[in-house]
Amino acid sequence: MLGEPGVGKTEFMLTLANDLNTTLEIIDISTSQSGASLSGSDNYWSNTKTGMLFNALIFGELANPILLLDEIDKGRSDDGYDPLAALHQLLEQRQAKEFCDLSVPEIKIDASHVLWIATANNIELIESQIVDRITVFNISVLFGLTSTVIVNNLYQRFIEQNPAGYYFEKLLNADVLDQLCEYHPSEVRKILELAFGLAACEQPNYLMPQDLHHDSQNKRNKVIGFIN
Repeated sequence: MLGEPGVGKTEFMLTLANDLNTTLEIIDISTSQSGASLSGSDNYWSNTKTGMLFNALIFGELANPILLLDEIDKGRSDDGYDPLAALHQLLEQRQAKEFCDLSVPEIKIDASHVLWIATANNIELIESQIVDRITVFNISVLFGLTSTVIVNNLYQRFIEQNPAGYYFEKLLNADVLDQLCEYHPSEVRKILELAFGLAACEQPNYLMPQDLHHDSQNKRNKVIGFIN
């Protein structure tokens, strides 16, 4: 999934995994210095350990989990350290049937049913051999009905997963929904978290437009500080 930051790529994957009733494992490629997080570390190291793929298949409940390679275009390789090296095998179904984690190379596992998804901002930074093995979907900036659906999904997720969610109304009012649709999904999550807190201070069980403003905290003239 190729698109600008904050457009909702990761949020889409969370919703998709839930709809498919499967698990989602996220690997942040931008912070990976080697392929260990994906395919384990060599077993001659004293602190060797298995990678996320091995753990998902051996200790998980499903043979077809979704593995999300987040920010795949930010993976950097140098002398012998390539965080994406294992993908050359794993993205080929025939080869993926005999995948071996570097930590336990004597065990072969079938990884051919894994659903691979990657997110990126710039396809030109991704190795051409990997691009040839994947299908690229361009994700445009949200607008109209699409944005409305995602905002409603984010709100419902808070209601369902947050211990305080039962207190609030199940649906957003129209004014609040319209304002939230002006932001990217990544911003909506942060705004909602703050808005629920501000609403709780005033004790209504619904969000109001003024709860969405970042400067609404200042209107309450509440400060914290340290005494010398």
